[in-house]
Amino acid sequence: MRSNDMRDACLFFVCMILCTLWCDAGAETITLGQVGIYIDMSCVPDPYVVTHEAIKETHWPEQINCTVHTTTIGHANDVILELHRLDEEINVSVERMLLFAEHLIPLGWSTEHVDFDVAGHNGVLINATDLYYPKMRLICFSPDGDDGWGREIIVARSTIWGNRSIDLFRSIRLL
Repeated sequence: MRSNDMRDACLFFVCMILCTLWCDAGAETITLGQVGIYIDMSCVPDPYVVTHEAIKETHWPEQINCTVHTTTIGHANDVILELHRLDEEINVSVERMLLFAEHLIPLGWSTEHVDFDVAGHNGVLINATDLYYPKMRLICFSPDGDDGWGREIIVARSTIWGNRSIDLFRSIRLL
């Protein structure tokens, strides 16, 4: 009787380890500049991660200088993550954050936005639509801007079908 109990306990332990590994199989830690991001990529059709060189950029019309760190996920760039590290602190209102996402939305697409909590930070969810293409979703938030002022703005764009983009955005955690 004791050997059966021991065997059952070992089998339970092995199952727990396998379940833990299986549940985390789609998770990935991505580094954007100095910011680490945990994201569950189980809904990305082809989770191939490419980190690009940082580039200097100026956002118009306010001439906001920053360094942009970009990572793409998927061979078809299903997900794009960007960290805009600003040269100086700015007021990170919704309108200002939208400026950093505009370049990821094709010209002529209609957009609407709503408030969206990302990893405990105030952000905005943007739905972009076109008559001929599937919906695109984006989020913008400032991890250091909880007091209304910040130097970092993170933008994520997803072209994953259906509500899976929302699931992907809700999985984001800052490390």
